[in-house]
Amino acid sequence: MNNFPHHELAGQTSAGKAPLLPERERRKPARALVGWMSKKAAAETLAGRHHSPNDPDILKRVRDAHNAVADRIGTFDSTGAVYDVPEILRDYVDALSAMPMYDLYRRHGWQVKMVDLRKVCAVQEIVHLEHAVNRFDALRADDLLSIAKVCLPQKGDVGDVKVHWSEADQHWILSSENPNLNVCAHYNEPQDLGGGRMVPAYGFCAEAQPSLVQVVHYRGRYILRDGYHRSLALAARGIHHIPVVFREYGEFESLGLNSGCLAEPTFLGNNPATIFDFLDDEVSAPTTLSVKKTLIVIEAKRYVLSI
Repeated sequence: MNNFPHHELAGQTSAGKAPLLPERERRKPARALVGWMSKKAAAETLAGRHHSPNDPDILKRVRDAHNAVADRIGTFDSTGAVYDVPEILRDYVDALSAMPMYDLYRRHGWQVKMVDLRKVCAVQEIVHLEHAVNRFDALRADDLLSIAKVCLPQKGDVGDVKVHWSEADQHWILSSENPNLNVCAHYNEPQDLGGGRMVPAYGFCAEAQPSLVQVVHYRGRYILRDGYHRSLALAARGIHHIPVVFREYGEFESLGLNSGCLAEPTFLGNNPATIFDFLDDEVSAPTTLSVKKTLIVIEAKRYVLSI
């Protein structure tokens, strides 16, 4: 979920057509907040592709999760959810604030704060689980600087970017599971083709922009707006207090949430979910989620026009 300041490549493959879509859908383990989702959506999520959403066991799992959530009414307390960063992070925060990519956050009123994840509402229905299993094994709750580098990175992580050149179609295809991969610049500079032959060269630069964990205050609730995979990974290690970028949202201001989020009355109600509920079998359940890829196609086309 990152539709606001949400984000020299190598590995050329042989020429030929590169498929824009995988031959078959890949899916990864995930957790779903079935206790807060609509019963129909929850049953369909648990059923997946191999079971019926009307399976009695699935319907019972959903019903039990909804009942467990209903029993929590009146127990959620957001007091002390957001507070100032400690002095130990001041140099790191100052360096982040001085970076050009942070200007957009600053102009829209974001500021770095500490939050207690136990007091922040989760609105995303499903989160990939492997990040919580495989990432940040060495992090400790008392190592705030290392946690800050995870939550507020100063550079993007491109990860495994696959690059394909198609001679037939005269285009480059860049693909990555990182949703923040994007074109960041363009250039127009001569290229030496050897033997003193200099020709104009035109192209683009691509990188993964840093993605900062975002928390907002909206209609009396503190809401995790972006950074679910990292937050779940930290929660799985018992880490509650993390640095984030934070801002106040007006009562009628759109949160800009993507599809796959809980309905607003659900997370503004008396018993909202938190990131820790993804780890609670009483109110959440395992499922699978399709893997999404970001594709960048850089193409050269030649046209001859009559004028």
